[in-house]
Amino acid sequence: MTDAEPTESGSAAESKLVDLAMDLFVYAPLGAMLEFSDRLPALAERGREKFESQAPAAKMVGQFAIGAGRKKAEDQLGDVVGKGKALLQELGVLPGSPTAQATTATDDPPVETTGEDDGVAANAQASIGDVIVGYCEMTAVSIVPLLSSLDGAQRATVRAFEAAHRARRTIIARLDQLDDSNQAE
Repeated sequence: MTDAEPTESGSAAESKLVDLAMDLFVYAPLGAMLEFSDRLPALAERGREKFESQAPAAKMVGQFAIGAGRKKAEDQLGDVVGKGKALLQELGVLPGSPTAQATTATDDPPVETTGEDDGVAANAQASIGDVIVGYCEMTAVSIVPLLSSLDGAQRATVRAFEAAHRARRTIIARLDQLDDSNQAE
């Protein structure tokens, strides 16, 4: 017998290979598709039970992250715009003095304080972050619009903090306006 002649055992082995290939590439995928289509409703229900209760929490976290990211981007954009404007003014492209604008927009000259509220001021520093998150890094221009949404105690905290630290006139003046309008009511 030579190598070129087929044998009984050789054709049986080839037949087994063909059967194995048919099982692997034809019948198994067809069986899986049939099984999957039968089990699809149960799988969907299982997924719904597992994750549907977590969806509102995930949505809330996502919305918070987007809001925080938007605020940070707006703050950074505001800083970049301010610096660009100051640079253009310094170069003479835009009219106006960059130092005068920077003073009114971010660093108002300090208001004299009497020193009577030192205890309140120390307490204000500890809680200013509770009243307005990121307050210490904010400019007067970005703080003033937020003041109208604060209650009297929160405004008092902001006033004490400003009196003890930067004493920005625009913030204190807006607090005075809000306090006067609340007393008139």
